[in-house]
Amino acid sequence: MEANRLRAWWSQRQGLPCSMVGSTPAEVLERVGWARSVAGVNPYTTLFSRAKVSRVDADLASKRADIHELPAARGCTYVVPSSDFVIALRLSQGTGDSGDIKTAKKFLGVTEEELEKLGARVLEVVGSAPLDPAAIKDLVGDAARSLGEEGKAWVKKAKSAAVRRRCLWCLAAYSQRV
Repeated sequence: MEANRLRAWWSQRQGLPCSMVGSTPAEVLERVGWARSVAGVNPYTTLFSRAKVSRVDADLASKRADIHELPAARGCTYVVPSSDFVIALRLSQGTGDSGDIKTAKKFLGVTEEELEKLGARVLEVVGSAPLDPAAIKDLVGDAARSLGEEGKAWVKKAKSAAVRRRCLWCLAAYSQRV
């Protein structure tokens, strides 16, 4: 097969150039695959180059939860369609602990059992009303313990990705029970 024909086939399979005009952001991602985000512009470029979706329209789709940035395969973040939220969050599990969790275990004495107990307790107390961190801490009781001054210093330096991943997974699990 000649190279030009092969490139044209690859382009068409990926929805390029703008062969999906009129499609929703979710439809684009369902057809061509998830857009790796890593806090960059790739999702916007992906949606624009295939369906001429503007940034405003992409942001509106995210606000409506038609698409969303989630931790997924290999612990990386991707923008995925709502039809794939559960599978994306499931794929984010089992990739090993994030650096933050490894650090907490290694230097602050946090155990897997402690994390599981806290996760289960959070699921028990999460309701429909929004809660601030202090309220959540009060509701989970002794499932959340102080990590002392070392913990405070570490939290200031730590990235929030691992916490977001666990919270999103807990929320997805909770929504599956409701």
